[in-house]
Amino acid sequence: MEGRSIVFLRTSSVARAPVYRHLKSLGLILILVHPLPLLEEFDGIFDHILVQDTCCAAELGPLLEAFLQELQIVPDAIISFDEYAVYTAAVMAASFGFRPIPLPASDIKQTNLKAKFREMCRAYGVHSPKNTILHLPEWCKSFLLQGGKVDTLSDRDREKLERELTPLLADFTFPVVLKPSPGAGSLMARQCRDRQEVVGHALNMWGTFTNYPDSRHLCAVTRNTLCTEDTALSKCSEETQALNLSEKFGFVILVEEYIEGQEVDMDCVVENGELVFCSISDNFDTEPPYFVEKGGLCPSALPLEAKTELTKLLHLYLSMHKEKLHGVLHFEAKYDFKRKKAFVIEVNCRMGSAETNTMIRTCYNGLQLGESFVRCALGLSVREQLSRHVSPSATVVEQLGEGFFPAVCHCASVNLYPTRPGRLVEAAVPTELPYLVAYSVSANPGDLVAPPPTRFYLLCWMVCKGDTAEEAVTRITKATSLFRQEITPVCS
Repeated sequence: MEGRSIVFLRTSSVARAPVYRHLKSLGLILILVHPLPLLEEFDGIFDHILVQDTCCAAELGPLLEAFLQELQIVPDAIISFDEYAVYTAAVMAASFGFRPIPLPASDIKQTNLKAKFREMCRAYGVHSPKNTILHLPEWCKSFLLQGGKVDTLSDRDREKLERELTPLLADFTFPVVLKPSPGAGSLMARQCRDRQEVVGHALNMWGTFTNYPDSRHLCAVTRNTLCTEDTALSKCSEETQALNLSEKFGFVILVEEYIEGQEVDMDCVVENGELVFCSISDNFDTEPPYFVEKGGLCPSALPLEAKTELTKLLHLYLSMHKEKLHGVLHFEAKYDFKRKKAFVIEVNCRMGSAETNTMIRTCYNGLQLGESFVRCALGLSVREQLSRHVSPSATVVEQLGEGFFPAVCHCASVNLYPTRPGRLVEAAVPTELPYLVAYSVSANPGDLVAPPPTRFYLLCWMVCKGDTAEEAVTRITKATSLFRQEITPVCS
């Protein structure tokens, strides 16, 4: 890998900094395209930086080509670890003659548009939540686009909206989940207990997206112009078939059945459609109505029956894409104990974020999924990398199949949020604990912070390890109790 040049689109969060540092230690030349000045955590990592927005590949292509020509560098791959740039990176990779990682751009588009993704899952027999689409009525859209505020909508108009939406909810049992179709993650996702909550939150979502500051990132996989972009930039025939999905599956809201049970993350490495590594992690329960992540446990403590169903679900998903799928995935699913069935929630076409890399690296003897991602992009074997970190177990392979390995320890994590709105004075991590593996504080003293649902940004995450799952959970509970945060109120 030494001397090879990789172009990265956007940095993602500071949790990625150790990933980039590891790649740099392998002798790779790291070239970054990022729209903003870098945070200090990324100082000294990248060899060359192009300050440029990444939302529009048609605009970025000529600028990146000129930048590389000036540097006299011919890159070996173009990829992204950032949710806001995985689609653009796939378009750019194809336009430069590289293999898009982990999927062609058109497939990433269909994965990121949840409504289309649910439709694909049904077609291939991949279990996913029952859902329907809520389209914004034209009269309500006009009201919002003309500057109308959600909280000024009259009771009469709210009742009208409820009447129009009620037939769409006839096949659902409450509670249900509302979420936007474009993008990954739990942005604005909410559990609703009745029709009134559905109407209220749908209005909030439509009102928010009318003026959402990051909507340009979501538009990168919804706007019609990118269909032309796929065709113009890509040399692959698949890209000329990029679907015009925006009108049907773009800025619409999904209503989904709420799946009971255990939510898990399955962090995977796939080579040409074949699973070569997978780790299942449990997510700790979230607090309704918002799906605010609280942390998790790696590897999963679920019984074998549940893991088996989750593994079957994953392989069904892999069969949707076959050899086209090549790279690292963060596969989110739920296991319903009553129905004894697994359901896919969403798929991120990148590595897991926040503490995920730390959990995998610690539990699997230093394995770096960022390196796996780059190896896939360069056409290098991931199996060779795996052989340096994990050893197959006949028992594990017999139970779950190829790609699963025994962990060397257990890790538990916690996600901490501000306890009140105001200005941060202190966020103190108990670094004296010998079993604290890693942590990240995402706000500095003086920053304005607020808890969900006002803001959904993490204040801090921490990871602790133990010899058993129980020990890891006990230790993260102790670390959580010792974490200190001080926030002063801000006078309005």
